[in-house]
Amino acid sequence: MAYFTPSAIPGLALGCLLSNLSSPLGLVDIIFGTAATAISAYIATKIKNKFLVPLPYIIINSLIIGGILSYMLHVNFAVAALWVSVGQALAIYILGLPIIIIIEKNKYLNNFFTK
Repeated sequence: MAYFTPSAIPGLALGCLLSNLSSPLGLVDIIFGTAATAISAYIATKIKNKFLVPLPYIIINSLIIGGILSYMLHVNFAVAALWVSVGQALAIYILGLPIIIIIEKNKYLNNFFTK
C-alpha cells in the first residue's frame, strides 16, 4: 500500500508491531521488525516502478530480520538473511505485486487507494 500513498506507512508499521507482539523473540523483534517495516515502506513510497517496489522490503528485512535471527538464535547471518529474502520475495511477488496490479486496473480501488 505504500506504493500508492505514504499515509499507509503508520498502518503498516502498526500492523507489524501488533503481529510481532506474539513473536518468541520478544522486544527485539517488536522494535527492530517494526522499524524494518517502517523503513522499507518509506523507501517504497519513493519508488514509482511497481516491479521495483518490493526490493526495499526484501533487502531491508533480510538484513534486519536476518540480523535478529542470527543474533537471537545463533545461526549464520548469511543463511538467515537469505531465507528471509526468499520468504519476502515469494510473499511480495506472489501476493503483493498482483494486488498492486488489481488495484491499478480497478477504477474504484485505484481511486480509493490513491486519494
